Amino acid sequence: MVPEGNHLYLAYIVQIFNRTSDSGTRINTCFECDFWLNRGERYRGIMKKASLLFVMALLTAPLSARADIHHRMTTSAALQVDAASTSVTRAGNTFSISGNNVTTTVTPSGGSAAASLGGISAMSNTGVATFTVPDATQTTAGNAFSFTTSLTTGDAIATSAPATGAVLNYSNQYSTAAGSAGDLAGQVTSAHGFATGDSAPTAGGAGTTVTTQFVSDLTIR
Repeated sequence: MVPEGNHLYLAYIVQIFNRTSDSGTRINTCFECDFWLNRGERYRGIMKKASLLFVMALLTAPLSARADIHHRMTTSAALQVDAASTSVTRAGNTFSISGNNVTTTVTPSGGSAAASLGGISAMSNTGVATFTVPDATQTTAGNAFSFTTSLTTGDAIATSAPATGAVLNYSNQYSTAAGSAGDLAGQVTSAHGFATGDSAPTAGGAGTTVTTQFVSDLTIR
């Protein structure tokens, strides 16, 4: 058994050797003796410090970080009444031409024919185009040929916004009237249920939506 206080005694011997001895070997031997005689005390000191740090970490950590089970319940009722809306898409002006073994010409008013592919020749202030379609003749008689041309006249640009449900001069239009709330209702209770009677989830008139939902979320770490 090593008597209590050996650690202090050997540390004092090391200090004496450090002051009186010039030999590095003897000093190293003292350090080895100090380790072997006192390693039990050192290990116990280290464990005490580690235990203290662990307890302090638990005490200072947030409470939520130590929870192993989270259970959350959510009940909701969403009511919606659609607003009036109108969506329109204006068709633009398009012109395309393609061919093989053909010659295309355009003859202007009062002029002579000239080689041309034609196309959009003018545009009005309302966005409607004027097209020139060329004449096509086979370039080499007897050989295969092809010729295709197409055009689309665009919609005139409206000068005022369309009214709900009105049909304007646009090619594509989608209009929806405003919804009517009517008897639309929906209410949740503190017991995660839905109310009854006049507050029970009830659909309203046209263009209304009621959505009820109950979610139970369980997380185990």
